[in-house]
Order: sequence, then C-alpha cells, then structure tokens
Amino acid sequence: METKIEKRQGVNNKTRRGRGRPEIKVDWPMGEFTVEDVSNSLNRSLTKVAIQLKINKAVNLGVLERVGKQPTRNGRPRLIYKLNTEEETLNDSLSL
Repeated sequence: METKIEKRQGVNNKTRRGRGRPEIKVDWPMGEFTVEDVSNSLNRSLTKVAIQLKINKAVNLGVLERVGKQPTRNGRPRLIYKLNTEEETLNDSLSL
C-alpha cells in the first residue's frame, strides 16, 4: 500500500515534473563582457543576481575567466569576463 508521503515524493513515478521556473540556458558572448551585457542580450529574462550566479559557477568550472574590472562612477566596479580559450573547457561549456 502506498502512503501519502510516497505519492508526494514520487517514489513510484518514473518521470516527475520539475517545480519552479524552467532553467534558462545562457550562451556566453564572444570577447569580453559584463553581467549587464549578458542581461541585455537575454532581454532581461533573468535577474542580474541569477546571471552572476551562473557566471560564478562557470568561472569555478573553468569555462569563463575573469579579465579585469571596469570602474564605475560610484559603488562597486563591474567585473569583466571572457570565455576560456582552452579546448578542454570549451567542451565543458556545452554541458552548462
């Protein structure tokens, strides 16, 4: 006999529909870019925080590398990133 908890957790279900927002794939621009550049290219479908989290994950995986900082008038500087050009990491970028 199946309990309510097992039904809710989908123990017997082979495929389970995910909850929440669907994942949005990000194609990193060629050349140097900032979070704002990626946000503009996605037509603002992701917040800047969500884009920054994806960038941090890609930097940790070696897909992207941090190139420098762009000073702003006031507040924090903008970080500049670019795709890592090594062949190994380009293959990994396809899986993001």
